Amino acid sequence: EIATERFDASYKLGYVNPDIPYQSLGFQMAYSNHKQDSYFGLREYNITHESFYTNLVYNSIISDSRHKIKTGISFTHDNYIEEVVVDKYDRVENSIGGFFEYNFDNLDAVNLSAGVRVDHHNLLGTFFTPRFHMRYTPWEKSAFRVSFGRGKRSANIFTENQKLFATSRTI
Repeated sequence: EIATERFDASYKLGYVNPDIPYQSLGFQMAYSNHKQDSYFGLREYNITHESFYTNLVYNSIISDSRHKIKTGISFTHDNYIEEVVVDKYDRVENSIGGFFEYNFDNLDAVNLSAGVRVDHHNLLGTFFTPRFHMRYTPWEKSAFRVSFGRGKRSANIFTENQKLFATSRTI
């Protein structure tokens, strides 16, 4: 049996420069509270997860509208309270970071996106995550794509593997 209560709220505010319409500033904020009580036979798994996210993004162009840039900062806060059978696993995660992205689109054959991000996480430390995507369309109904990048996140091992609670495995 699984009983879930969830609350979500989000807010967005943006400004587009009336004199330069391709220049904008946006602010996003989101909050969620998730409470789950689970029973797998005699095993209990309960979690309360409170999350807060905020992001400030600036968009503009360089010389003409084929060359776009996006830059900004973000902050996330996650508070986890987990009860697995009789053990408690609590943790707080905070991350602050900044990013820069360049996009080239000639509207004919080439679309290129390249970006970098630097974050500082209270558990994972400071890390750098690059990304690159290119799409080339030499003729209609065809496309070649190249992508590479790096991502990093902390795992939620119990939430992501709840099916193990229904087995006879030792946790």
